[in-house]
Amino acid sequence: MAAKPIRIFFSELSRRFYATRFYRDEGDGNVTVTGEKFDVTNQIAGLIEQHNVAFKVRETTDNTDEH
Repeated sequence: MAAKPIRIFFSELSRRFYATRFYRDEGDGNVTVTGEKFDVTNQIAGLIEQHNVAFKVRETTDNTDEH
């Protein structure tokens, strides 16, 4: 079985970003992390500041996320 791609998740509880390859899609829009995860919040914040990244809402024609 091929390894899942690494994904970034946001925890509303801790207000932190986590990266992991161990997760299960619950099929209802929710994902459960099932293994080791890494807090990448400070790395993300540092890169946003360093590169002056600004986010804009992108209009889409469907409800799918790009990965």
